[in-house]
Parts: sequence; structure tokens; C-alpha cells
Amino acid sequence: MTPVNRPASVVLITIDSLRYDHLSCYGYKRQTTPFIDWLCANGTRFDDVYATSPMTPGSFKSIMTSTYPLTGGWTPFLEGWRPCLAEMLRSAGYFTVALHSNPWLSRYYGYDRGFDSFDDYLSATPRDPQPERHTMGISFLNDIRSRLPKNHRSYSVLFLAKWLLGLRQDVDGLRLVLDVARLNPRQPTFLWLHFMDAHTPYLRHSMSGRLTGSIANYFMNFHKEMIAPWIPNLIKLYDSAVKQVDRCVAMLYRELERLGLGLDNSVYIVTGDHGEEFLEHGKTSHSARLYNELLHVPLILAGPGIPRRSNSGVRRSLLDVLPTILESVGSQTSNIAGSSLFTPVTIQPTICEVALGPRALGGAAAYGQAYSVLRSDLKYIVYFDRARSLVHEELYDIAEDPAEMVNLCTSKPSVLKTFRNAVSNHIDREERRFITLKLRHSGLGEPPKTVGKG
Repeated sequence: MTPVNRPASVVLITIDSLRYDHLSCYGYKRQTTPFIDWLCANGTRFDDVYATSPMTPGSFKSIMTSTYPLTGGWTPFLEGWRPCLAEMLRSAGYFTVALHSNPWLSRYYGYDRGFDSFDDYLSATPRDPQPERHTMGISFLNDIRSRLPKNHRSYSVLFLAKWLLGLRQDVDGLRLVLDVARLNPRQPTFLWLHFMDAHTPYLRHSMSGRLTGSIANYFMNFHKEMIAPWIPNLIKLYDSAVKQVDRCVAMLYRELERLGLGLDNSVYIVTGDHGEEFLEHGKTSHSARLYNELLHVPLILAGPGIPRRSNSGVRRSLLDVLPTILESVGSQTSNIAGSSLFTPVTIQPTICEVALGPRALGGAAAYGQAYSVLRSDLKYIVYFDRARSLVHEELYDIAEDPAEMVNLCTSKPSVLKTFRNAVSNHIDREERRFITLKLRHSGLGEPPKTVGKG
């Protein structure tokens, strides 16, 4: 699969907390995504794509830099040594625009790198370049969080962020980004929009009553036995939020097409940064765990020369977004972890990872990192403490047990060594990649050949 013509523009649409199995074009029972279905029918649907992390800060490091989130050690900030998609496209002559409302992706955390126009709604006014305003916005949320009971903090902070700092999901909000795009009508554009509607709390709920929706949202952080009766209503709320995003994407496309940024000359990529839980493993929303309801995401690619089909042959990763966009505009980079979706790849393990705090797995220990390896029909999950000593392992046959309920570690001990080696090799490989990228960023060139390549 190769793009026949180089696109004039690239539109990257990311949707927070988007489960692949809740899109109607992926076979969901409800018609949640009529417009995204249309994009899917006019492009390629990738059926087996995985986020590298179940949380936004980690997943977007992979989307925007094609590197793993734990490479070089964990921090929520977008480090300067990581190659950045927007910087590459701006260097290639693209006018780069971003519009979203997720505090984790704000200028404060470094996600404005490479963007000519960056609106994260943490400033007093759009396109305000003063970083201290963003610092104040984060400090404001953290201050509120510190005053709340622990079991309400996550919900309340997100609620405030979406209401006080949120993206206006209406025609006026969409026209804001279109006004920015009009500043350079003859210049190719890279446009990134991130939608938060499908993230808890689900504020759009046309499919169910306002009262039941509010109660379901409120009880999300309580014990699972208390939440369970509300799960059907919670799923209805979630589905209506996904449908609201679809309406916004449809409005956006109509305006962009009118401006000459339609499918005939622009590449569109639609994906989610991670999935969402509905008590499959005892929790709701999303957390630092590596089950497929949190990692399996949709990915749709449409534009000039992109075939109309589904692609279910090989597992892919959100690491592949950056190289795909670069190839579509005739560019490339090196020492990244992903490969272009236009290029066939050999079957290889799909690896995901996440940093863990002391409350992981019910607070049983101060976990440091977790990794999952998906190879053929077997999936391995391992938890390490801060000293990287093994704490807990899980093994699933996802062909026979797609819900990941039966841990096979005790019945297949011989398989564990293979997966442990895969994790160890991954960690070593990423340490070498970090050295290479860090030296390049420092202007010191490539490391000696004895260090190896990433």
C-alpha cells in the first residue's frame, strides 16, 4: 500500500479513550460513528492496532515521536531528545496547527513543539504564548485535586478540566481552527485535533437520561459491586459521547473540504490514544493496566491513493503513525521504533508498557513498570518493582480466552522464559535507542558501533 499522490495536507484526528469495538465500522451493535464509517469506507481500516500505553501521556509519546513511553525513564513531559512529528513537518514546509483540551498534552508538558499555532485552552486566551499561564492552569487543577477526597480526585479534576478548560465542541470552536488554517491558504497544512468527549466523565448522553447518567458517572470510583448495576447506563453515556465526537468530525470535514482539504488531496488518520474499561477486569475508566480493552484501538487511514479495504493481517502499533505520515509527504527519519503503515512488516511481538505508582494492583507493592508482549495468540504481562525485580506475571491465550480471564502461568511455565527474554531484549534495545537519540540531540553524533543501533 503506497500513496499514489503526495497529499497537500495531513489531518490527524485523535480521540481520547476510544475503544475500537464501540465504532459501528468495527461491527458495534449501535450506530455510533456514521461519519467515521464513511471515512472508513473510503480508506483502509486497520483491525489489529495497539496503543503502547493505556494512559494518554505515554501513548502520545509514541504517536508524536514513534518512541516507547518508558525509553530513557518515565516523565510526563515530552523530552527534547525525542524526534517530534510537528517539527519534522514544519521543516518540510508544512504549516502546523494543533487544537485540543487535554491538560496532559498542553504546552506545559512540551506538546507545542513544532507547531506554528497551538491551542490547548489552558491559557486565558487562545494562542496565548505565555507559558506561565499554562503553569497556572495546571497548578489550579492540582490545588483543587489536593483538597478533594482520594476517591473523588480523578473524576472531579477531569470534570473541571472539561468544563472550565475544555474544547468547545461546536461550530464556533471548529471555526477557530479553520480561521487559523486560513492564515496560510497556499501552504500545505498539518492539522492535529484531539477530542475529549469520550473521556470520563461522559458529559454528552442523548441515549439515556440525565439523572441516571450523572449517578453512573458519580459512582465510577466506588467499589465494583456498587458500580455494576450502572454499567449499562454508563456504556450508553460513553456511546453517546463517541457519537458526539463523530458529529464534530463530520462538521470539521465539511469545512475542511470547502477549503480544499478533502480526501482528494489530504491524508486523514483517525485513531484513539487508548481504550476504556467497563469492569472487564474490575475497574472503570482507564488505569495503568495492560489488558486489551485498554490497548486495542481503531485506526483508519484515508486519502489519495489509499485503497478501500480492511487490513487484519498483521498487528500494528500507534508507533507507526509518525512514519506513516512522514512517508505520505515524502519524508523519513531514523532511530524510531515504528514503521510506516504503507510498508509491509514481518510478524513481530507487539509490546506495550506503562509506569506504575505505589497503588498499582490494589496497592500491594510499589510497582515500577509493567510490560505486555503479544506474540501470535499468547499475551504476557509482567510487573516490576522500582528496582526492576519481577513481582507478578500473567499469561493468556487470546484466541481461546480473548477476555484475558484465565492466567496460564502455572500451566505453561516453559513459555515464560521466552517472554521474559523478549521483555529484557526490549528494555536493552530501548536503552540503546535512548543513547543514540540523546547523543544526536546533544549534537555529539551517533554512539560508537559497539553500543549498537536501536
